[in-house]
Amino acid sequence: MSRQSITSGKAPIVWSTVEDAFTKINANFTELYASIGETGSIGFDALESNLIPANNDTYDLGSPQKKWANLYLSDTLMIGGAAITNEGLTINLPSGTTVGGNLIIDPDKAFFKEFSVNSNTSVVADQFNDVLDFNAGTGIQLTVTSTNDQINITNTGVTSLVAGTAMTVSASTGVVTVNNAGVTAITAGLGMSRNTATGTVTIVNEGIVDVDAGNGISVGARDATTGKVIVTNTAPAGNAYRIFATAGEPSLTARSTADTITLIEGSGINITNTVASGGLTNRITLDNTGVLSLTAGNGVTLSGSTGNITVSVDSGDFRGSLFADDSTMLVDGTSGRIVGPVFANVTGDVTGNVTGTLTGNSAGTHTGAVVGNVTGNLTGYQTGDMTGSVFGDNSTMLIDGTNSRIVGPVESASVVASSYIQTAVYVDLTAIAAALPTPSKGMIVFDDGTNQFRGYDGSSWVALN
Repeated sequence: MSRQSITSGKAPIVWSTVEDAFTKINANFTELYASIGETGSIGFDALESNLIPANNDTYDLGSPQKKWANLYLSDTLMIGGAAITNEGLTINLPSGTTVGGNLIIDPDKAFFKEFSVNSNTSVVADQFNDVLDFNAGTGIQLTVTSTNDQINITNTGVTSLVAGTAMTVSASTGVVTVNNAGVTAITAGLGMSRNTATGTVTIVNEGIVDVDAGNGISVGARDATTGKVIVTNTAPAGNAYRIFATAGEPSLTARSTADTITLIEGSGINITNTVASGGLTNRITLDNTGVLSLTAGNGVTLSGSTGNITVSVDSGDFRGSLFADDSTMLVDGTSGRIVGPVFANVTGDVTGNVTGTLTGNSAGTHTGAVVGNVTGNLTGYQTGDMTGSVFGDNSTMLIDGTNSRIVGPVESASVVASSYIQTAVYVDLTAIAAALPTPSKGMIVFDDGTNQFRGYDGSSWVALN
């Protein structure tokens, strides 16, 4: 039923109006009990609304003389802006709650609830106001200064310290300094190292730890007094040649102690070895199997029969080869051709080596066969066959006619090999440098000493494999 409103009418008030008013009052209150003097009371044990005072912070609930017996709350008790709540049987007080002006627990401070001894046995507080008791043990005295909150621990055990061998002490009691009067430092020497990261110093021999006898070497026993070990060469080597030089040829350098130099017989030379036997010694014999002597013929005089021979032609025919004063061959008598420079006009086929710049009729159109080596500049063009080798102005062979191959650099956009391309082979880097004193960047040769292909990068010969 909704709330009923009572409207007073105009006088005079009739009973029906009063009856209607009490009917509405009874409808508004299900039960209402209040004290009226000393004869009755109003009951508040079945309220169905909030109990709110008319004004804020004005009325009291009970008084110092008349207190409520118990206060029953289900959730939160608000005292000013502080909330007191519960979780089961536990009451939660707001942060900063004090008792007698002191914080119950100061969150900005910490304390130990457990004390561990030697990381083994622990002493744990049983309650908040528990007391930790320190007991003096053997040789230890404990004194407490309450005014300074101090616990003093005094050693009543060891009262003196006596220096032993290679040790010194600064005092017998109190603060004692123990000094090592013996070894104060360890310095690592040659082949030795030391580790001082811990109290234990480890000395390690980083050098020779053992000596074993090898080929031609014997190792004696260690001398107990000096500690020395004598190493003896039982097969001492004498003086030996490591490099063999030949005039005009690359030097031969031994690549190992087991390397062998081989002598190869050339034209007119016979080589024989004699192995030591009896009173003889090992030796190599080189015999000249060619011309052993020279006899002057008709119109020829000789200055000697062997060694350096000077041949003077008086008159008549000359048979054989002809050399200039600088030992340069001019006429090759064996092959029957002129091999020296010819300062004359040449008509017809040219057979042999042509050195220098060809001028005159050869500078234009040359028809016919050229057999032999051509060194220098060819101006114009040539028709017909050319047989022999071709050299550059700097005497570098470009075409090897003898072995039928191109040995000079090929500057072309493409090179097509019909079967294979073979580079020049040299015994070592020294031979490469001697044969190619001014190499061009991009050259490739084969180093027989290291079994590697080498390319010239503009500054040095580098291994390509």
